[in-house]
Amino acid sequence: MARLDSTLDRMVARGADGLSLRVGEVPTVLSTGQRVPVKDTPLTEAEWMLLVREVAGAELAARVDRREDCEFAYRDYAFRIRFDADQPECDVRRTSAAPHSDGMELDGDMNEIRGGAPPPRHRADAPSGAGQGPMPLRPPVAGVAPGQAASAAGAPAPVDAAPPWLRLARAHGKRIALGALAAALLLGAVLWWTRPVSLPELVMKGPEGQSAGFVDMRQGKDHLLLVFLIPGCQVSLFSLSTLKDLFARFSGKVSFVGLLFGTEAEAVEYQEQNGVPFAVYGLKDARDPFALQEILKKVGVSGWSGPGIYGGTVVLVDRRNHVRLRLEKEEVRELPARLAAATK
Repeated sequence: MARLDSTLDRMVARGADGLSLRVGEVPTVLSTGQRVPVKDTPLTEAEWMLLVREVAGAELAARVDRREDCEFAYRDYAFRIRFDADQPECDVRRTSAAPHSDGMELDGDMNEIRGGAPPPRHRADAPSGAGQGPMPLRPPVAGVAPGQAASAAGAPAPVDAAPPWLRLARAHGKRIALGALAAALLLGAVLWWTRPVSLPELVMKGPEGQSAGFVDMRQGKDHLLLVFLIPGCQVSLFSLSTLKDLFARFSGKVSFVGLLFGTEAEAVEYQEQNGVPFAVYGLKDARDPFALQEILKKVGVSGWSGPGIYGGTVVLVDRRNHVRLRLEKEEVRELPARLAAATK
């Protein structure tokens, strides 16, 4: 997911009303009564914390670190942060958006906001019967052609001389055009927010000095599974243990590859020591460091020193290098079921 500030900008541009950020769930945007996913993988607590701290001030950031519920305003949005049931959540709602006539359902125990235009106010000096029906049409002023403004002060506006059936057809055509435009904008927003993350081609140095890219690593299979490994990392070893159990079951249609944060020589040694049944490459010997940084930015997390990634993170990409699955930390426990679903 992009920075929260840029996500808010896109929400304003597309007329979206709210944003739901909940750890363990896919973040969604509320647009015209529909919930649209922002990305295809659930938020981790680290990602959630980065997004919330981006817009919270120093005092509020300290409260978030202490896992205290809080509410605050940022730009045209109201933020409500809760830590119920050890599942941090943040609901974002526009405060300056015009209400919708079909209402807007909010998460949790927050009340439903009902839209609709307010009832008309009756002026004390309004004539009897005002507001009870349409006012009678006035005839055009003599000497004023239809479509021209009347020159006399206080003169009524000219009346459309078109027959009733033509006026009705014009109004109906405008409603159809506006409806089609709204549908096109909604479809564009859905396609934008749900577009898959695409990784650049990464070329690595093999154990014998040869170059190997994602195309070579895929070995003609539809999917390529990447596991990021850090020496001495227990989560990396847990991911490897899980992948060893899945390798025999899925290696017919999924190519498995390990990417170690080290040199190619260290990767070969790591593979032998841990009995890894698939190839392991050293990221320090990547041919294109800029492509590696882009991959870390897209599938990792942002920190003070730049983008990084947790050891043991598993990423599944298709033939077009589109990310179809991404699991990190305790999410790796879901790998058997998630991998089976993603490769059907």
